[in-house]
Amino acid sequence: WTRIILGSVIIWYGIYLLLQPLATLNDVAFVEITNQFAERINAHFVDGHTLTESIEYAFDLATCRPPRPAETVAIAKLFIHTWDQTDQPTAFKTLASLLLNLDEVLTK
Repeated sequence: WTRIILGSVIIWYGIYLLLQPLATLNDVAFVEITNQFAERINAHFVDGHTLTESIEYAFDLATCRPPRPAETVAIAKLFIHTWDQTDQPTAFKTLASLLLNLDEVLTK
C-alpha cells in the first residue's frame, strides 16, 4: 500500500485500486455514462449553484451519501486544478469519472 496526501485527506491505494479504473476507462458504456453524468453536474452548476454545492450534489448522486468535508475539499482542489489546466467541460468529465470510479460506487 502507498499513501498520497492531498490536503488533509490521506488516500491509501494498492494495486487493486489502481487497476480498477482501468477496467472502466475504455468501456464504451462507462464513457457514455460518465459524459451524461458530467452534463448533469454541469447543468446543476450553470443553474446557479456554487462549486461546493455541485460537488455535494454529484457525490450524493453517485454514492447515496453526502461527502465528508475533507472529501469535498479534496475533490474541489482536483476540479479547480483540472479546470485551470483544461476547460470547464473536461473538468466536469474528470469529476464525473472520479466519482463513478470510487470503490464504494463500483462495488456497492
